[in-house]
Amino acid sequence: MLEAGAIAEQQPLTRGWTLRKALGTYQFWFLIGAQSFYWGLGAYMVLGHQVKFAEDVGYSGTFAASVFALFGIFTAAGQLSSSLSDWIGREKTVTIAAILAIGALAALISVRDTS
Repeated sequence: MLEAGAIAEQQPLTRGWTLRKALGTYQFWFLIGAQSFYWGLGAYMVLGHQVKFAEDVGYSGTFAASVFALFGIFTAAGQLSSSLSDWIGREKTVTIAAILAIGALAALISVRDTS
């Protein structure tokens, strides 16, 4: 047990996990279900309509499509940089991702249509 204010050492990931072993855990199925509901039902159902939604609230089609394209570019960059955590650690990677997400939300909030 850690004393108050103590920092736990980062434990290395356990080796020896196989697909068969993972399939037998509730954590694996929870992650599969959560990802399926979020991406399948939440994000992607709405994502295909974002350009039209933006046009409906007054943004130009070109601007809306550009924002949609940026989403795709940053998604690809995020997928390609996923191995970053192997180099700098999980905590630093999540911290960087959270800071970038906050910055992206701030930029999104400040967007004004100039057309």
